[in-house]
Amino acid sequence: MKIKALTTLLVLLPLLLVIIACERPEDPILEQDLGNFSFVQFDTTYVGSEDFVVLHGEIISLLESDQSITVTRVERYKPVAWVNMFCVGPACLPDFISTFTFSLEAGDTAAFSLDTFHNGASGEGLWTIFAVDSTTMEVDSVNISMLVNVDSL
Repeated sequence: MKIKALTTLLVLLPLLLVIIACERPEDPILEQDLGNFSFVQFDTTYVGSEDFVVLHGEIISLLESDQSITVTRVERYKPVAWVNMFCVGPACLPDFISTFTFSLEAGDTAAFSLDTFHNGASGEGLWTIFAVDSTTMEVDSVNISMLVNVDSL
């Protein structure tokens, strides 16, 4: 019986040591990788009837070096009459451009907005906005939805 218990202990001891070694708080793998940037969208949903809707966010650099960020607007659906564009960093883009790349300086923050004119048409819209660090391919994204009822005007 003692030999069986000793054999079990000898088999489990290396496994226990591996588990303890992986949980050390000084392990550099556990302390790193907070990401290169953060995409924070303050307004992700709109319900109302305003003529022009602007939903705001920010892309925040978490690095001590400049990075190239590509932002892409993916339209899931919206009424045909709606005109939807986005502004990011130094540019406001027309509705027919869905991707823009800009330089985000170390520790800087770039403003972001999704701007929509409903042109008198009620309906729903849904978009996903992707921000990608062009060097590391790190991705952050947000979903934005909008419900406009012009009958309540």
